[in-house]
Amino acid sequence: MIQRILVPVDGSPLAEQALGQAAALARTFNAEILLLRVQEPETGTGGFADSVSWRLHRAEAGSYLERLAGRLREGGRRVVTALAEGRAAEEILKASRERLADLLVLATHGSGGHSQFPLGGTAQKVISEAGVSVLIVRASEDRGAGPGEARHERILVPFDGSQRARWALGMASPIARALESELLLVHVVDTRELDGQEPVTPEERELARHIAGRDRHLAADYLEQMKTVLAGSGVAVRTRLLDAPNVADALRRLAVDERVSLVAMSAHGSSGAAPWLYGSVASRLIAHGTTPLLIFQDLPLREAGRSEAAVAAPRFAAMSS
Repeated sequence: MIQRILVPVDGSPLAEQALGQAAALARTFNAEILLLRVQEPETGTGGFADSVSWRLHRAEAGSYLERLAGRLREGGRRVVTALAEGRAAEEILKASRERLADLLVLATHGSGGHSQFPLGGTAQKVISEAGVSVLIVRASEDRGAGPGEARHERILVPFDGSQRARWALGMASPIARALESELLLVHVVDTRELDGQEPVTPEERELARHIAGRDRHLAADYLEQMKTVLAGSGVAVRTRLLDAPNVADALRRLAVDERVSLVAMSAHGSSGAAPWLYGSVASRLIAHGTTPLLIFQDLPLREAGRSEAAVAAPRFAAMSS
């Protein structure tokens, strides 16, 4: 359950593009929004901080936060604000831990401006160390800023049959219901073994085809089951079954082709969690995706000592039982 959403802002229109996404999720989960502004330390002559300048900038930052909070409250959101001083990434991570945030919503770029890189320096550091769920908003200078609630016509949810993917689907479905979005449930059959040099013998190649065919058959049945269940709960659902040698690239291209406005997924899939915060598909979509990406962290840092067996499950287990 998402109860507190942390949104870092730095005074730039790019960073403020995260507000609309946070407002939509706060409405879905009746969550509190925590707006955080980090003030970089100031140094004056001889290395001493100019107290007058520092107090002025702090007052301006506080007024800025209250203006944003007021506009969000007008939309019915519960909002609190916080000021911190230090290095931005460190203070954001510290606030996330101390304030027990369940979700971080942050724009890919902020006051440093847009760049050729998919993530700005602060966003990259925060995402790589965050032990909670994150919503990555692709900041663009062509898009307006402000706390107006985001609307999602279509939400894509990758599904590989794992327990983690089912949990992520369970988190994404109330978002689709609350925002009246279509849920696009997608399974990609990984065909790398069929397209590469391996397997090297006809028998091995035939075995790979058999395994891929079985995966495809089980996935098709499971997608239809999920479609029926979700439709019964008031969620509009479509399913897609794809064959591709690169799962992340297939999802990225499908998101563009289907005009998806949000991709929601678990941080890890059937391959497991340890020792990285994000699995290979999530990592590639973080780096190369063009759509807002909501990653539900199935193994937060504060639970890192938990046994892998506590969250792992066979693929399409419900169908084989």
